[in-house]
Amino acid sequence: MWFDQHKSQKLAVLLAIVGAVTPLAGLHKFYLRQPWWGVIYLIVSVILPAETVDEFWVFPYFGMAQVASLVEGLWYFWQSEAMFKERFGRTCESSRLNPHLVGETTEAIRKLDQLRAEGLLSEYEFEQQRRQLVEGIRK
Repeated sequence: MWFDQHKSQKLAVLLAIVGAVTPLAGLHKFYLRQPWWGVIYLIVSVILPAETVDEFWVFPYFGMAQVASLVEGLWYFWQSEAMFKERFGRTCESSRLNPHLVGETTEAIRKLDQLRAEGLLSEYEFEQQRRQLVEGIRK
């Protein structure tokens, strides 16, 4: 599903900017898997819109939620791609463990630890094998 894929920094910036100039503030929060914040932004944009709008004002929906969306859009834009991915790049699927493999993996790690204790595996080899086993649980 598109919601579980890695998040695009450019799309997050675009959604935040769209939320800053329309009454739909908070779309970027839904996209970045922060639905409670998205709901808060939408409620605030409906309850606390801009007070009075002059005739020359270009953005009639520029209220408190829109200011927050604009600030976050700029923050996402100026972040490095690595920082953005570190914060928002986690997928829902990769954070879940497969419960059927946990017991098997635990037993395999114990056997690897025993081989390391007996001197048949180096510390480096043990760590490599352990990481591969742990990554296998998450798939």
